[in-house]
Amino acid sequence: FGTAQLGQLYRVQLFSSNNITSIKPSNSGEGEFITYFHLDEDNTNFLYFPIEDTLYRTNSSAAVTSTGWTRMDGVHSALNSSIFSMAATRGDYTANSYLFMGTADGKVYRLKDPQGADPATQPTDITPATMPANSIVLDMAVNPRNHDTVMAVISNYGVEGVFWTGNATSATPVWQRVQGNINLPSKRSCAIVAKTTGVEYYVGTSVGLFSTTNINGTSTVWAREAGGPMTTAIVNSLAYRWTDNTLLVGTHGNGMFAAYIGNAINIPTGINDPIRNDKNFIKTAFPAVTNNNISYQVGNMFTVKRLSIQVSNMAGQIVYNKETGYQNGNVTVGNLPNGAYILTITSRDRKYQFVRQFIKS
Repeated sequence: FGTAQLGQLYRVQLFSSNNITSIKPSNSGEGEFITYFHLDEDNTNFLYFPIEDTLYRTNSSAAVTSTGWTRMDGVHSALNSSIFSMAATRGDYTANSYLFMGTADGKVYRLKDPQGADPATQPTDITPATMPANSIVLDMAVNPRNHDTVMAVISNYGVEGVFWTGNATSATPVWQRVQGNINLPSKRSCAIVAKTTGVEYYVGTSVGLFSTTNINGTSTVWAREAGGPMTTAIVNSLAYRWTDNTLLVGTHGNGMFAAYIGNAINIPTGINDPIRNDKNFIKTAFPAVTNNNISYQVGNMFTVKRLSIQVSNMAGQIVYNKETGYQNGNVTVGNLPNGAYILTITSRDRKYQFVRQFIKS
């Protein structure tokens, strides 16, 4: 699949004498000078095509023609600017899958079940509160192991350009500004690589590719990835295959590069849209700032027999994990480094989940 300027979309069948087919939706207009689309990497029948603030979908990318598309009227009515980036949750598609969209006026939207949702369904605005006005959200990435972890990059120069959240599917996601020491260049692309040993984050900029394993708000430290002519190139695109942790780096004028990062995960293990913070499940957890223990109190859902207790740092790495019965309890965090953490308590059937951020002092 490929595009040309002003809204042209094509399907190319390799090794065929008649191998190029125009599949642009009929009567869809001209679109932006640069044409964007998103093919679901793990469910490749699902293709999404925006024309300015209008989104089209198909569940038959290999056979679709100009007449085989569904126009998402709810997206069109909710957006006020062109779609410039899209990212889908990874792994097998379910009704709890999401499509994230970034726009030319600095907005981020979330659409649940983008293939199954009624075309009139409006996406949810989850824009970071500190997003610079009228910024172009040029790329987005989703952690294949946990679709609550999402990163977005902004193309403008001299503004906050990298945003990260660890609860992207909650009612009001909490975003961090994480550009840290790469504050001057323009950010063009991003990727989240999940490994059995942890999570790596990559940002392509106008002066090369940078990475980090530790998300720490405005103090995040990024290191430059060296690769010959890639070292200071404009890195316009990153394509990531989580099944074997291969990362493809596309530059502007300096070629294309591939890296096998290793330690691939077996399957995505993100939680499929549980009911969050229902006080009948978990009443509360306290204190918000502690140097030793976090206590939690259960509610009245006594049909819940077992709980999974996890603590993760702001990079998404799990630093505490245990299972216990449905009863009041404590989590010992005295051995953890000082900083911000997220406590997650999940029912064994994964239907209910309690999430609370706290500070280890």
